[in-house]
Amino acid sequence: LIANARKQRQKSTESKGNKEVSLIKKVNETALSERERMRFKELIEKRREEIINENELNELLTLTEKGEELNIKRLKYLVEIAQIRNQPLRQVMKDLEIFPPQTI
Repeated sequence: LIANARKQRQKSTESKGNKEVSLIKKVNETALSERERMRFKELIEKRREEIINENELNELLTLTEKGEELNIKRLKYLVEIAQIRNQPLRQVMKDLEIFPPQTI
């Protein structure tokens, strides 16, 4: 009976570990591509300089929405990791070296 309980605990621990690894991979996939980030910065600068045209402004809005959607997904994954680890979200983010995006 005790050996069976140990096996169950070990399976549960392994399952949590596998789930965490899977979630960390998902966190890493929830960001704009390098090309999109560069274009986003370029469009932000154009907007600041007030030289952005209507098409570029629409592109900026699309990239902003996409980035926000990805951030929401990332946060959900991070919350799941925090629950698995039984740690505060801020601690998980610190451990994974994930910092909140800078406001523009």
